[in-house]
Amino acid sequence: MLIPTFLPFNLVKGGINVTLALLLYKPIVNTLRKAKLVPPSSSSAGQKKIVDTGNLAAMSESCSMDIQTVSGVKNVLFGGEGIFNTVVTGPGKVVLQSMPISSTAMKLYQFMPHPSAGN
Repeated sequence: MLIPTFLPFNLVKGGINVTLALLLYKPIVNTLRKAKLVPPSSSSAGQKKIVDTGNLAAMSESCSMDIQTVSGVKNVLFGGEGIFNTVVTGPGKVVLQSMPISSTAMKLYQFMPHPSAGN
């Protein structure tokens, strides 16, 4: 009974992470570059970095990004990280964040003003 419920959840979570990464990538990277908040860290030509989709913060224009599925049924069902990973191939700079964008948004939400129920 657990598998029919668990697998669609991972598919939805993976799809949301891929969508957020692809739609929000350019605006976030441009903002970080303008603010000079992207720390230098370079990779050599052809070097691949495989990261969880939600942890990619920025990369230089010379890098390319691809999405691949996680291998192994055990990893998909019990890994807890979804079924997609991001593969960044360089030369160039790659910036990773330790907290996925969805978790960062939820942490910041608690500090934002909320309208009261009576208004």
